[in-house]
Amino acid sequence: MDHSLRGYHATVTTHRDHPAVRSHDGELWIQLQHGGDHRIVHAPSQAQPSALPSEVVSSIEADAGIPPKPDPATQAKFIAALNAIDPEIVNGKEGKAIDRARNQCSSAKESPDNQAKLVDLTNQRFLSPEHPEGFGEATATKILKAVRTHICPVR
Repeated sequence: MDHSLRGYHATVTTHRDHPAVRSHDGELWIQLQHGGDHRIVHAPSQAQPSALPSEVVSSIEADAGIPPKPDPATQAKFIAALNAIDPEIVNGKEGKAIDRARNQCSSAKESPDNQAKLVDLTNQRFLSPEHPEGFGEATATKILKAVRTHICPVR
């Protein structure tokens, strides 16, 4: 990590101000805070793969409540659960669905007992071309259950 960033508290966020490591388009944003000084660091995932070392990203993800990427069997079960709800949720983009679920875990860590907020954030996070405003409360509730069952189980 750059020495000029020592002492800063890192908060992972997206351009939509939802806690996450990667936004829906794959961009990485990190808000750094130290006293009254605030910085936003943008690390394009494809343009500069070495922008942040993987161990730094993993540490930030863990602090934000984002679990590691699931193993192939868990991933397959999660994708099957989403497809059973509505195939449009995955829409052929399994990696994006997994990333959205991992990011949802961050929200679940922040507000574990606020079901209404988690359903709302799920509805904002899981979008598709046919559902640009989300899938609605009933479907978002089912998606959240799948996320909590397969990606970040409630303990």
